[in-house]
Parts: sequence; structure tokens; C-alpha cells
Amino acid sequence: MKTFTLILFAAALMLTSCSNNAKQVAAYQKTIDSLTAVLNTDRAADVRALAKADSMWAAAALNLGPQALLSFYAPGVIQLPPSMKITADEKTTQKVIKTLYAPQGTHVIWNSTKVEVARSGELGYVTGNYTVFVNSENGKTVSTESGKYSEIWKKQPDGTWKAISDVWSAAEKGTAKENC
Repeated sequence: MKTFTLILFAAALMLTSCSNNAKQVAAYQKTIDSLTAVLNTDRAADVRALAKADSMWAAAALNLGPQALLSFYAPGVIQLPPSMKITADEKTTQKVIKTLYAPQGTHVIWNSTKVEVARSGELGYVTGNYTVFVNSENGKTVSTESGKYSEIWKKQPDGTWKAISDVWSAAEKGTAKENC
């Protein structure tokens, strides 16, 4: 009788163990399926949304000036402007943008050349070329600067994109804009 009880107890233990293993396997499979879905998600819609945000930012900077440009930055944005210190706070970021637009008749045009979004859909980046024009009071261009830029964007809780890092640098003198 003791042997029979021992065998019955061992069988019950095995069944319980197998039942727990089956639950673990099912839980692992669910996790694997979720991760596979993330990896297979088409990020084309996010890429289009990020490209549109950058395009709207460029239009706002061209047509509306520095305050509009500042509205596309996320809180805590980091800027790496040419020939200036890194910015890491709102006050310094505002100062850099206002300095850029300080000469009357200044406007900036930029065009993205590459837009990517991470598989997670939370971060993306945009690279491209820019030109800064400074015009005289009569509208004649008195100076220009061309260069390249790289921005890192983060999707906000409301689904919009905001720049969290903005890096730009002037092209070397004599370098064609297309080669930036």
C-alpha cells in the first residue's frame, strides 16, 4: 500500500509539474509572439508622420520665425550648434535660436534626406541639408551658410513627434550643398 501511495503521489507531482511547465511554455510563447509582432510592425506610417513633422517644422521656421521653431523641441532638448556650446536647458536653447534669427531678414530652409523610425516606434531620426539666408532690408541676400543636420525625435504620449536632439554644422567652404 505504501508503494502504491508513493507511486500515486509521484504521478500527481509529475502531472502538476507538467501543468506548470505547460503554463510557462504558454506564457513564453505569448511573449515571443508579442515581440515578433513588434519586430514585424510596418513603421511606414511612423516614418511618414516623422517626415511630416520635420517638414512642418521647416515651414514654421521659414514662415513664422524663432518662436514657432522652438515649439517643435521637447523639454530638455539638447542642441549642438556650430561654433557654440552644447545646450541642455530651455533658456540656452531659446538664446541659440534667437541668436540665429538675430540679423533682420534671416530665414532658414532645410530638407530631409533620410527619415528612420526605430522598431519600437518611440524614437526616430532625420538627416538632411540646410541653408541659412540673411537678406538686407531691400531683400537682397547678403550672406548664406549651407550645411547638414541630424535630429533625434521622440514620439510624445499624444502621438506627436518632438525633437530631443538637434545637431547642425556648416559645410566646409567651397563644398557644394548636395555633398553635405
